Amino acid sequence: MTQLSTDNILKTENIECANDVINTSDINVSISKHANQEEATVKIYEKKELNIEDDTDCNKKEKFVPVSYTIEDEYIYSQIDRDILDYKIVRKHFYNQGKLSLKQAETLLKRSYELNKKDKNLLVIDKPVIIVGDIHGQYYDLLRIFEDFEIESNTFVFLGDYVDRGVFSTEVYFYLLVLKMNFPENIFLLRGNHESESMTSYFSYKRECLYKYDSYIYDLSLRCFRSHPLAAVVMGKLFCVHGGISPSFQNIDEINNVGRFKEVNSDVIMTDLLWSDPHPLYELNKIEDYAYNKNRRCSYFYGIKAIEQFLKTNNLWTVVRGHEVQENGYRIYNGENKLPAVITIFSAPNYCDAYNNFGAVMIFDGQNYEIKKYKEKKHPYVLPGFIDSINWSFPFISEKLSEFFLDILQETENTTSTLSTTSTDNKPLNQFISQIESFNTSMAIMREERECLNELIDEESEDLSCYSLSASTNDDLEYAEVKWKDIFNETTKEEDELISCVTIKAPPSVAPNITKKIDDIEIDETLERVVIVPEGKAAQKVEIQNKENNFWRSCLGFE
Repeated sequence: MTQLSTDNILKTENIECANDVINTSDINVSISKHANQEEATVKIYEKKELNIEDDTDCNKKEKFVPVSYTIEDEYIYSQIDRDILDYKIVRKHFYNQGKLSLKQAETLLKRSYELNKKDKNLLVIDKPVIIVGDIHGQYYDLLRIFEDFEIESNTFVFLGDYVDRGVFSTEVYFYLLVLKMNFPENIFLLRGNHESESMTSYFSYKRECLYKYDSYIYDLSLRCFRSHPLAAVVMGKLFCVHGGISPSFQNIDEINNVGRFKEVNSDVIMTDLLWSDPHPLYELNKIEDYAYNKNRRCSYFYGIKAIEQFLKTNNLWTVVRGHEVQENGYRIYNGENKLPAVITIFSAPNYCDAYNNFGAVMIFDGQNYEIKKYKEKKHPYVLPGFIDSINWSFPFISEKLSEFFLDILQETENTTSTLSTTSTDNKPLNQFISQIESFNTSMAIMREERECLNELIDEESEDLSCYSLSASTNDDLEYAEVKWKDIFNETTKEEDELISCVTIKAPPSVAPNITKKIDDIEIDETLERVVIVPEGKAAQKVEIQNKENNFWRSCLGFE
């Protein structure tokens, strides 16, 4: 007989199972009864070895039951090594949207840092590998990869960019760290350009850490990011890196001279390793070895001449890198001989839930290249910016209620105006109507923010920047169109781009255009300049009018 109990400060839930198998759905049902509790703890008692079966099905949305429990140390740590989290339990726990306790997350990040810092900047791996590209917080797609390859019997090289853009970045990163702790000789985690403070502050990882854990866990994550190696050589033939090569070095041994325990953009070589790209006209670019990478606003494009010289100098076959989304999950850049000079691997299918691309991994046995493609797995829906449903829906409901109330008051005003002999009789009513109108405008602004809260953009906009999106339009966009319009989000981020949000806590990357416009003006001025423009029968859009210039005030320096 196996017993499952959920101990909480207020309530305890017990489940008696007829056999020695507990399904994850049993845990979900138990915890969901106490969904109002901020945190619960699962305790599992057994008389003999316990078997926990994962009966969830990604194809059935109703199986994704959010849970907020943490598993006690006694049960989540490996029975073989009590200093290491059990990766099987963590995998299923994260699948059901569970999380680690603050102490467990802290311990994991600190121990991972100590393990990573022992490695050199350039890893040397002398066995066949499976190379995985960018994951970007797509936890359920990461699990899809492990369905085809046993972790215990394979060696994995991850090319970086574990976090941001996707909404399960903590799950992806923490699970990979757990795997690294369990299989230090099988899991190799390189650093990507998103493993940095500037990118995670601009995109979603920082907000996700604050939402699911706290600022201390985020700081520990940044520290752990800096400990990851920068590149790897596989069987003396492949050079694995997130971005590419650099004109600042020719011999790969020079990479070990880089001080990697700092922000990416603080070192030239590290910036190039993590940010550079093949030239867009790679096959046609016969003249320039390197050119400024205007798409990234930093680092370089490298051409076929630069790659061939790099491979020849270091006696290598191919550069294998990530960093760029690909429609088929990969792209091969041919060299002057029969072998590919550069292979791009991107492992996040349907990137940002918008690209409709494949994900891919590459298998290399020392002689042969094999690429396996994947389609996306369904995942639980998360509101943009990790906003709760009450916060999300409040302005929609409030705006409609205030409109309804205004209609009644205005009708009352018309009636009283007809019956009244003096205008002073209507003054209190007019003031009340003015207050309701102001409230209605505020709700319209908040509603507009929520409608546009995403990293892509709506149909009316010319560019697909990070400031606004109507999510419903994503399915109608072709891969090439989405990639072109999303190009701003692929650039390095400056300090002045880390704008703040006004009415909601959300990462700057999902801040809508309306937020950007009112970020530097007072709320009273915003309300005066807001205009609600009808769009169709039921829709309406919020616009902020340009402030009228006053000639005399401008001359006197007040404008």
